[in-house]
Amino acid sequence: MHYHGGGGGPADYFGLFSDRLAKQLAVGEREPVCAMTQGTSGDLHLRDYEGDRTNSDISIYTDGLVEIAKGAVGKVRYDRSPLLGMDQKELTLSRRLPDAKRLAWADKMLSEMKGKRPKNRPEVYAEQARYIHKNPTENLVLQTLRIGSLGITTIPNEVYAITGLKLKAWSPFPSTFNIELANGAAGYIPPPEQHALGGYTTWPARTAGLEVEAEPKIVETLLSSFESLAGKPRRPSLRHQGDYVKWIMAQKPLAYFQCEDLGGGTLDDASGQGRSGHVEGMVAYHLPGPECQAISEQTPNNALQLAGGRISVMVPKARTLSFWFWNGMSNTVRDHTGDLVQHGVSRFLRIGGKADGESSGSLILQDGEKRFFGKTKLALKEWHHVVMSQEEEEVKIYLDGHIIPEVSAPLTPSESEQWHLGGELPVEGRLDEVAWFKGAFSPKEAAQNFSASRMTPPARPAPPRPKYDRGAMAGYQKSVLASQPSVWIEHGNEASQQRVQKKIEGIDDVYTVEFWVRNQLPNQTRPVTAYLFSRGLDGMKEAEGDHLGIGGSHLAAGKLIVFQGNRSGGLLTGVTELEPNSWHHLAMIREGERVRVYLNGRSEPEIDGTLARTYPDGHPEFFLGGRSDRFSILEGRLDHVALYDRALSIAEISGHYEAVNLLPREKNLEESNSDALSPQDALSSIHVPEGYRIELVASEPLIKDPVAIDWGADGKLWVAEMADYPSGIDGKPGGRVRFLEDLDGDGKYEKSTLFLKGLNYPAGIMSWRSGVIVAAAPDLIYAQDTTGDGKADLQEVLYSGFKQGNQQLRVNGLSWGLDNWIHGANGSHHPGYAKNTMIHSLRAGSTLPLGSMDFRIRPDEGLMEALSGPSQFGRARDDWGNSFGVQNSFPLWHYVLEERYLTRNINFAPPEIRRQLRPQNPRVFPASSLQKRFHSFNQSGRFTSACSPMIYRDRLLFDDGQVHALTCEPFHNLVQRVVLDRDGYSFKAKRAEEGAFDFFASEDRWCRPVMARTGPDGAVWVVDMYRYMIEHPEWLPDEGKREMKAHERKGSGYGRIYRILPKDEPAREIPDLAKGAPKNLVRHLASPNGIVRDLAHRLLVERKAVSVTSQVTKMVLKHPSPRARLHALCVLDGINRLTLEILYSACKDPHPQLRR
Repeated sequence: MHYHGGGGGPADYFGLFSDRLAKQLAVGEREPVCAMTQGTSGDLHLRDYEGDRTNSDISIYTDGLVEIAKGAVGKVRYDRSPLLGMDQKELTLSRRLPDAKRLAWADKMLSEMKGKRPKNRPEVYAEQARYIHKNPTENLVLQTLRIGSLGITTIPNEVYAITGLKLKAWSPFPSTFNIELANGAAGYIPPPEQHALGGYTTWPARTAGLEVEAEPKIVETLLSSFESLAGKPRRPSLRHQGDYVKWIMAQKPLAYFQCEDLGGGTLDDASGQGRSGHVEGMVAYHLPGPECQAISEQTPNNALQLAGGRISVMVPKARTLSFWFWNGMSNTVRDHTGDLVQHGVSRFLRIGGKADGESSGSLILQDGEKRFFGKTKLALKEWHHVVMSQEEEEVKIYLDGHIIPEVSAPLTPSESEQWHLGGELPVEGRLDEVAWFKGAFSPKEAAQNFSASRMTPPARPAPPRPKYDRGAMAGYQKSVLASQPSVWIEHGNEASQQRVQKKIEGIDDVYTVEFWVRNQLPNQTRPVTAYLFSRGLDGMKEAEGDHLGIGGSHLAAGKLIVFQGNRSGGLLTGVTELEPNSWHHLAMIREGERVRVYLNGRSEPEIDGTLARTYPDGHPEFFLGGRSDRFSILEGRLDHVALYDRALSIAEISGHYEAVNLLPREKNLEESNSDALSPQDALSSIHVPEGYRIELVASEPLIKDPVAIDWGADGKLWVAEMADYPSGIDGKPGGRVRFLEDLDGDGKYEKSTLFLKGLNYPAGIMSWRSGVIVAAAPDLIYAQDTTGDGKADLQEVLYSGFKQGNQQLRVNGLSWGLDNWIHGANGSHHPGYAKNTMIHSLRAGSTLPLGSMDFRIRPDEGLMEALSGPSQFGRARDDWGNSFGVQNSFPLWHYVLEERYLTRNINFAPPEIRRQLRPQNPRVFPASSLQKRFHSFNQSGRFTSACSPMIYRDRLLFDDGQVHALTCEPFHNLVQRVVLDRDGYSFKAKRAEEGAFDFFASEDRWCRPVMARTGPDGAVWVVDMYRYMIEHPEWLPDEGKREMKAHERKGSGYGRIYRILPKDEPAREIPDLAKGAPKNLVRHLASPNGIVRDLAHRLLVERKAVSVTSQVTKMVLKHPSPRARLHALCVLDGINRLTLEILYSACKDPHPQLRR
């Protein structure tokens, strides 16, 4: 933890903690003396790399620790006359000496260094080899202390957490804590198993060079010292005694590994039979096991990690093996993912891999040349329970408590006593609670074994489902009606978020309800995602009755549930997690107290249990799309509902499902399983929050492949089109620029003019003087129509040398700055990318070593300067000059410090120049189904293509006084909105929408929002490139390249631009400033719209409008709008009319952002 908040070196929060805790505990002006020590944590670090990255720093982290310590102080027990004791022992340990070959290598390296200090890793370790040879031993001083019933150990080096756990577990004192010295003289002292695993803490040097057995010797020395101080022996290792353990022991196991071992090369046999397991190869001890109180009631449960090693044990006459496992390796890495169990020489239970075809990721039982395959795709990094039982002539594998075997294999018993956990190719994962039994388990006993744990089975992937198409349902309807339902309803809920009530007489306690459902809400959004069907009293607070739904954040997220009511509390849960935005077929049957639910035509019930009836006898009220008390209304669709006064047979349910007559969705999910929508249909598929409306302002053929827009002073909309994405048109540049005109003033465009073509992947555009500046790497190009025919007959390269290569990492994001420069984004995705980039100004004849920094330019003079950066696609500014950037995984950051200020002192080492306002890869809330990924699989449903950050600069949409920011996420077909609050020198951000979807969320997978802008009309404008595929093929793995080759340019020639407005308010008219007199332009500096203010500001500076100096000066001094005062101040600077008197006056302005 001692690196928290550091930029590569330690951050000393120890002192900060001590000071702050002392102030918190002070009585008046008297402060206690507080100190913090380093515990045994040499292998620990704060970050959970699979979770969201938190916006923490050393101060925030310290405050959290202080709160924990304050709570602990109140629980301290005091002893007026404790026994005191102290012991010290000196331990001599050997170092791992280099052999003759390594010494010869080191001496050769040292001779070449000629006495100089080492400058790289080989030179460091060459020097260390010679040091170790000259110093073959190390003396460690180990001390123990006793304060009453408390024992303290001190270790002058860094050891691993497991060393501290051993000392605490075996200490003879009721309470024990450990102190270690970080960066101690003998360096890191890992446990023996870590030496096999490797890592820099095991590399031979004075910092990590002690003998392999150093750690056990340290533990033994300290425990012996403790025994002397305590006057009694150390404690034995404790074994768990939970209900699951009691169930195992009641079956009289032949051997039982609880896997709580802390090291030593063996696994303890808890059965009392003395059949210890022997570790072979690389393992790690004491990692988290199944979170299960039935196993361990008081302390966390732990497991053994196989990391290339295995466990060997001799167990005679065993017919059943029971164990838990956790697989940490994707089934797409190895031909065979790994062996879980080997019995004898030739029988293996393993997890399928790449070479196993349809069984990749499933259990496979292999005996010699015979192979038997499981059906379930095992969830990665989830705990699963397995029972492997040998009956007379058959082996059965039971998975996660299911009574139907996962694998049944006609195999004769193996008489071998030799078992290996992990086989010839051990699984990369964890094992826990491994037990062998003499007799074969029946299906019921296998299920009881699992249920004794009280664990919820892991989610099973949903079986292949049909692509729901209303036109293909004729066969389904015919099949259902042949079963003579009491009620048939084709449309269960006509609109999302509506509950439908039906009164149906004559249905008793034996009935079936059957329907298709499509839930659009993410599974973790609400405590219960949705109730789909309900039978009970309308509006009854206790909600007693039958309620079929989808679990949420409270429990069973995404899985089917049947709930009995708030008073009775009975609950049944399924095991399959239903993917949102997909259609599923459900059939629920009640027969007296037995309740079953079938999913997607499967013969095995998803739910099968007992729930007593809690609605009145013969109750006639039924509800679709919500519960009887209107709780958790379905956001989605529920169609083709049939209610029967009898229990359907499994054959009938399966027959109905299969009558849809559609093949299951293809294995290749990225094949063209959706077609491009018409502009109007695409518009209808977009969700915006309540209170807003969305309009289509332009689409093909007026525009094609749009990626960036800007408004001219005359109101024209300029559009950059990257038609050559992703790899050129026949290998040649094909980018275009066009402008759109609104002929009737309705805010929508009727005329399109192709202005310029043949550009090299244009990624940015900005109107400038009488033309536009286009960002088309390697150049920034000025283009102008000088003849009036709408074509760019004048083209001038202003700057050249920007990096090319990746089409998604090119110069872009041109916009006007308050400093009277044009700002732009370099397009790099991390600092140092293309660090040797040199930019040439053709007008000034100068060269700037830009590297990966962003930039600002003055095209008229050819000037250019570096800005803090880089931002990948888009660089935003708010009304006060704060700049914001983006990278695919980081949707918004604030540039706190600007580069030109930092370079004033080349000897100053600045802190981080930007502050991340969102964690890495935060969640998104799409309306479309999640698309197949070829890498970064754990980022599905999270930002991975963040681009075009925007600060909304008007009051038309959000008039709440807050700062609203939007970021596009084209892979997930959405634009997310966050609200920014001031937080000291920067901001903090939180998601604005509380509903199921983000601010702009399309159901259409072709929708690719790549830019969001505040429009001069006050609307939010969204540029939709509209492509089937948005990821560049160069960055796909070979599998993805092959699969997506046919779709690389699908959507070329399409494009849409939308604007979002208040539902009941018209948009403002876009003003024409091009011919406005300077005095009228000054009036627009007070516009409520930031884009209009920028245009007026820029035109006054372009025209050097010194004639309005007095008018602008008056605005600086007296205008009621601080934004108008700020723009006026900057205009004076731009036309060289800013005086010291005006500047002094502005420094006293009442608005803090203007003073800044």
